Amino acid sequence: MMYRKNTKKSRTPAGGVAGSNAGVKIDLFIFIALIALTLGVIVFNIFSSGVGGIKRTGLIITGQWEALADADTLNELIREFEERNPRLRIQMAEQPKTQTPQTPPEKNPTASEELSPADIIIFDDSRLGELIRQDALYPLDSVTENQGGVERAIPLVLSMDLLFYNIDLLQAAGFDRPPKTRDEFVRYARAVSAGKSGVYGTALGLNPEDPLALKRDFFSWLWAAGVPLVQGGKPVFEGKAAVDLVAFMGQLNEVSPGGESPFDKTGEQRLREFAEGRLAMIIAPVHAISFLREREAGFKFGVTAIPGAATPGKNSIGLSGFYAGIGGASSYPDEARIFLDFLVEKSPLLSAKIKTVPGSFSGHFLPAAGFSGDLLKDDPLYAKAWEVFESSDIAVTLSGFPRAVELEKIAAGELRTFFAQGANPRDTVEAIQKQWEITD
Repeated sequence: MMYRKNTKKSRTPAGGVAGSNAGVKIDLFIFIALIALTLGVIVFNIFSSGVGGIKRTGLIITGQWEALADADTLNELIREFEERNPRLRIQMAEQPKTQTPQTPPEKNPTASEELSPADIIIFDDSRLGELIRQDALYPLDSVTENQGGVERAIPLVLSMDLLFYNIDLLQAAGFDRPPKTRDEFVRYARAVSAGKSGVYGTALGLNPEDPLALKRDFFSWLWAAGVPLVQGGKPVFEGKAAVDLVAFMGQLNEVSPGGESPFDKTGEQRLREFAEGRLAMIIAPVHAISFLREREAGFKFGVTAIPGAATPGKNSIGLSGFYAGIGGASSYPDEARIFLDFLVEKSPLLSAKIKTVPGSFSGHFLPAAGFSGDLLKDDPLYAKAWEVFESSDIAVTLSGFPRAVELEKIAAGELRTFFAQGANPRDTVEAIQKQWEITD
């Protein structure tokens, strides 16, 4: 190989002239350095892309990750994971656009289309059934079981609903404790609504844009009475307990703000009305405790179990929360599982950030930031929430059923007819059950 000579002459320290051999050596050194640099880049890219045939090591996360934790927490978790696993890199994808009931069906992307690039999907349990139905989740081996017996996702943070009550409003209406039965709940609500103008006993938040509305404001009352929604692996809504529940919904609507439909507002909007002192009692998730404290509501409030039927007794609770699964179209399921296991390990931390009960899948709950001591023992409201959890059975919900969304839409549609037309509660129950049998 020929190298260009350096023809420019320079003086040596001895006063002589540097020969052409020196120029050749310099050019050769530069050439070798460039080759070494190029090889270094190639080797780096090879190891950055993984070994053993793996084309890349970047894992894409999509879904509702922003709702699971704040940006600082997520970034810290990613940093720790990448330090432990230097050949893996985490990329947070943009969250999918929320589809509303007004969006034409043909324009609604399927779960698999919406999340197809994802290696890890984070979502709330209202989406679990749809993701399973569209085969958008990769099967897992052994973490948790769904109704169908196929393991598809891991719960990271679990929460339950409680009855929140305004102590000041109830005392002003003549009550020194929260209601323990449905009958007491209605009596309390009527008394509050009959008092101060602009203040009501309760209100339903069944707006269809709220994916947890039916579970929170409707089915939770059924579970509180110890009545299952799933029997023999199938959703069932029938019998006297179901009829009584629909009739009870009618009573709640009567004491709600006038001129409003139960479907006008979401649970979040009702929670804000409660924080403003406009509602005396609502059903809300445990982490609403933190929200109300941050809002510095100008009244005392308490939490307790959702009232059961006529006779107080052991109730059941439905759990909601955030899940994580491996994308069904992921090219790197084994690598994704490493990150999934890492998230499970960190679930107590995530639960502490959200400040909810029961928290992680194991029931373990770390002390929350800014709180000295054991939150579940030293904080009276969280201690009460934990007491309710430990004394309750866990209800089997519709989450995980492939057609859970359709089942809930059927129930919501019949309830809408019930409220609007004053239909017979028994007819409403029979209509729901009949359509459920066809759909499921």
